[in-house]
Amino acid sequence: MAKTIITKRCSHCKQIKTISEFYKDKSQSKGYGFLCKPCALKKSKIYQQTKQGKATKKRYDQSEKGKTKRKIYQQTAKFKTYQRQYRQSKRGRAVRKRYALAYPKYEKAKSAVQTAIRKGILPKVTTLKCSCGEQAVHYHHHKGYAKEHQLDVIPVCKKCHSLAHIKQETL
Repeated sequence: MAKTIITKRCSHCKQIKTISEFYKDKSQSKGYGFLCKPCALKKSKIYQQTKQGKATKKRYDQSEKGKTKRKIYQQTAKFKTYQRQYRQSKRGRAVRKRYALAYPKYEKAKSAVQTAIRKGILPKVTTLKCSCGEQAVHYHHHKGYAKEHQLDVIPVCKKCHSLAHIKQETL
């Protein structure tokens, strides 16, 4: 028995295409969307550029589902490759340079901690726990960034680190 090829007409570009060139959509009577994949992608990109599209993306990014998805993506090899390429790019280096010029004490303190870790004076932060019991991800300069306090650091998780900086700003 010969296999029949099912076709469908895109309502945007008006071309007749095979059913595999359409996204599945259970809300439609035939089970497929009314736009072919290229037209659907174009329409989606145009929507994302609008004020409403940007607001929708912002709400999603701030939702628990969006945060979870971003956290999972940031652990992938694809993201790490992208991040490495960005840091090595002209734009990435310029951003880091501007930050270092804006916060020289912070950069020197951070560099001193990294050197101390490399020399074995301080343990790697990933081997330590925060005071709240969570896995530590940062060292916090709780006495400030002055030269005499560059190695006066405590291991903290991301949440406690944010709270510590908020407390310092309110003082």
